[in-house]
Formats: sequence, structure tokens, C-alpha cells
Amino acid sequence: SIVKLWVRAGDIKTYIDEELECFESSCGRFLHVAGLQYTFDPKASKGHRVTRLRYANGTALREDKELTVAMIDYFYAKSDWRQNKLFEMGTVNDAVPLILALYAYVQKAGSSCIAPALEGRIVQTPLGPKGGGRRE
Repeated sequence: SIVKLWVRAGDIKTYIDEELECFESSCGRFLHVAGLQYTFDPKASKGHRVTRLRYANGTALREDKELTVAMIDYFYAKSDWRQNKLFEMGTVNDAVPLILALYAYVQKAGSSCIAPALEGRIVQTPLGPKGGGRRE
């Protein structure tokens, strides 16, 4: 299921930081995002790894900015957002209409629709004296 809720950008930053707490051990909690970019430093102390959070176009994002977030119910269920106090609401659906619409669009567009490219949504700050950071 897909959960849609409203949160502040600062809450998103905190959530991403929490998911990065075990980055060095490859724990499987590495978040991918859409509509945002974030930069993180894996060597920073836990809770302080996200160094920058921006809109996908690179525009700065204020921590008090209210945003709509969609996530799978698994991530929602294990988050502090279960008691979302911003608007005291969230909606859940099975995502079937969204998946069907996406499937129809991709089928109609054919290969011109999908063009994998490095977007820079997630940037790992340089590692070591020679850099070597990663982008995804």
C-alpha cells in the first residue's frame, strides 16, 4: 500500500538521517527519493549525516516547509510519522490506479519513455584525500 501524508522538510531530513545511521554496515535502509536531492557525509556522527536537502531542481528547502510525502506502508509503519500531527491525517491506498496508469503510459511511450541517467538526487560527500564521492 501507499501512504500519503504531510510533513515538514525538517522531518524528512531527520528521517533520512535516521535511515543513514547504519550506512557503513550496509544495513539495507538506504533511502531513495524523488522530487528531492540530499547530500550526506557517511563519516559524520549519526543523526548529522545529511548535510544538504534541496528540491530536485537544486532550490534550497526550508526546514519548516510543509510537503506531501508518499511512501510504502512498510516504511510508514516503522516511522514516527504514524502519529502525524501536522495535519493529523494521512491516506492509504493500494496504489493499483497509480501502477495501472504508469504501466499504460510506459507501454504507449515505448522505449522513448525510459532513459536511465544519473540525476544526482543523492550525493555522498567525497571520501578520503582524493575525493571519490558517489552520486545516485
